[in-house]
Amino acid sequence: MQFAPELANSGSAGRDARLFPGSHLDYFTLEDILVPVQRGTMVGEGSLLSYWSVIPQFGRVWRDDRDADGWTERPFR
Repeated sequence: MQFAPELANSGSAGRDARLFPGSHLDYFTLEDILVPVQRGTMVGEGSLLSYWSVIPQFGRVWRDDRDADGWTERPFR
């Protein structure tokens, strides 16, 4: 992650805003819907010092014919 301007205070309650939580998320598709297996607020695996939480959400999948490699697109926010 990058911060501009640089954070004046990088922590709160012992957690560091400069650390993004490592996480393993599982998804499956139901037609054109991307469905997270885990739902709700999740703190990253082994990153208890991170200020951030990961919240998996539903999304859409599609195929772009312009992609020569044939990958399916998955938007993430």
